[in-house]
Amino acid sequence: MGSGNKFLPWVALIVLFVGFQAVFILADCRRTAPQTAKEFIKAYYALDPSMSHMVCNDLKEDETEDPVVRFIENVSNEAETLGHNLNYMRSQLLSLHAKTVSESEDSAVIHVTGTRKRCVHPVFTFVARLFFLGDTFPVDKTLTLVREDGRWRVCNDVFNPVDARNIYGHSI
Repeated sequence: MGSGNKFLPWVALIVLFVGFQAVFILADCRRTAPQTAKEFIKAYYALDPSMSHMVCNDLKEDETEDPVVRFIENVSNEAETLGHNLNYMRSQLLSLHAKTVSESEDSAVIHVTGTRKRCVHPVFTFVARLFFLGDTFPVDKTLTLVREDGRWRVCNDVFNPVDARNIYGHSI
């Protein structure tokens, strides 16, 4: 047995490992409707403006301003009414599950459930989870998604004031 053959199994193992990593990375980059729904719900409860790129164009066309910006401003105004800042209204998701109700090539209905806790500051939420402090709130949303420009986007109006009233345990 030659000295060159001694390293051949290790080289083959490394090449195989790198190949599998590339396949897994490519597979993970392909966004599915449930993944988009979960990502949107996380941004929604965190009041993250980045959710704007996950909203379908139909919701944006009727508005003079971005519905996400308007929604966050409404929640911020409600926080001020309660004597708090916007951070008081944010929530961190403790669990999140997405179930596909129906799906076709260009549309999907995803039911998202889970629990959330108020997230004034991530450290406070972590401590509250450790010591079972604070209330948890249910997450129960059914989202309609459509495929636009090769990406899944949320197309129901979750930014209306009635919906916003129910998500934070307060009446806006």
